[in-house]
Amino acid sequence: MLTKQTFPVIGIHCASCKVLLEKMVGKVAGVSSVNVNFATEKMTVEYDDAKASIADLKAAVNKAGSYKLIAGEEGDMVLADPATAAAQASHVPAHSTGGGHHDHAALKRAEYLALVAKVKWLGLAVSPFVILMIWMLLAGLNLVTPLHMLIPELQIRLGDAEIKLQLLFLLQFMLATPTLFIGGSDIFASAWAAAKARAANMDTLIAIGTFTAWLFSSLVTFFPGLFAGAGQSDVFFEAAVFIIFFIMLGRLLEARAKGQANDAIQKLLQLQAKEATVIRDGGEVRVPIAEVAHGDIIVVKPGEKVPVDGEIVQGS
Repeated sequence: MLTKQTFPVIGIHCASCKVLLEKMVGKVAGVSSVNVNFATEKMTVEYDDAKASIADLKAAVNKAGSYKLIAGEEGDMVLADPATAAAQASHVPAHSTGGGHHDHAALKRAEYLALVAKVKWLGLAVSPFVILMIWMLLAGLNLVTPLHMLIPELQIRLGDAEIKLQLLFLLQFMLATPTLFIGGSDIFASAWAAAKARAANMDTLIAIGTFTAWLFSSLVTFFPGLFAGAGQSDVFFEAAVFIIFFIMLGRLLEARAKGQANDAIQKLLQLQAKEATVIRDGGEVRVPIAEVAHGDIIVVKPGEKVPVDGEIVQGS
């Protein structure tokens, strides 16, 4: 029979993620419809539970890239404001499904803290390039000596061939390579997964741009003779690492803003009445909001919250 469920999905960063997830999950046998909400980071799937299982959906989501489908109770489980996330996590019970136990708030909190740590590390890693760019600016104003005049070339002899390497370029290569591929590991993993799925997302564009800058700069560093006809070639290691840093910083700010907005919404929802007084069999009965049916007569006494939308039939 057809089953319709909504699952939180961790790792959605752009509208292209929505398209990719819908494409991959839609290929699962038995799935009739898929809708991914980028804003709430949730996916609604309608599927035949005789042909598809939650494990199949999880596998499809994992195949799409660095995403994680969380099976458990249906409902909002997005990152809370960092200031209150720990408190919320302590009150959210673990849910047991075929995939094991998941604490939704704790998982989102862990993702956020990992992102904070990565951005801090990237900030330290790009600081030498900030100093380098400031030095180049001052050198252009003739206030300091250009670095290429201070740092000598490194001459390497391979047989009869002699290679001259710019130590400044080599130093930038050594600093940029781990920064790019460790700091941007999630981006490159997501782009590779999208490529295997014959699709593209925003990470694809970032990965191509930064890797191309790194590759060209590496060739200039180790094989300067390849570009001898074009004159003195420069390197763009700093461009690659700054792009990765600002992308990850943007994701951190986005996660924080979404968490604060969701925290405000959750507080508003907590103000909603939990029970309603309903006329049943000629008497007043207190029932949960979920049990209020269309056509019920609701009694709202002075000072009480209006529990549901409706039409006033008596009183004012």
